[in-house]
Amino acid sequence: MHISDKHPASLTEGFPGIVLLAATITTCLSAGIFYAWAVSVVPGLSRIKDAAYMSAFQAMNRAILNPWFLIVFMAPVFLLPFSGWQQFSRPVDSAWLALAEAAVIYIIGVFGVTMVCNVPMNEWLDKQDLATAEKVRCAGGGCGSRGPGTGGISYAPLHQSSLRCCLSGLP
Repeated sequence: MHISDKHPASLTEGFPGIVLLAATITTCLSAGIFYAWAVSVVPGLSRIKDAAYMSAFQAMNRAILNPWFLIVFMAPVFLLPFSGWQQFSRPVDSAWLALAEAAVIYIIGVFGVTMVCNVPMNEWLDKQDLATAEKVRCAGGGCGSRGPGTGGISYAPLHQSSLRCCLSGLP
């Protein structure tokens, strides 16, 4: 059953619809950032020496801390639960459950993992002296994997699940 089937005035219209659309768009944009990172930046970085890798990583870590990235990355943390709250009704329907699932997946699987794993790794990398980078060889445990995603963590399944949940709430 779809949200609009249960409510006389569809919750996908008006302000709740705008919030749901904003949650979906920002989740999609965030997924795009992580996807582009995983399929282009990480493979490119894996082809260069450690000193150049660390120099590039330091520059990217500093550049990504900008309002546009922070808006796109942080918005789903607030918009997904808020949209779920707006869409809630009794009895609970599948659209609301999908929004709740999207919120949990994004907050724990994307935002939480980034804050707990990636931010400390990026801070460690930022403090490294590039003059000794070849000797360090990413000894802090962060960049040594150079695998898909940041620090070897792939966000694709998390974003895919979160997006699927968001989209199931749209008409």
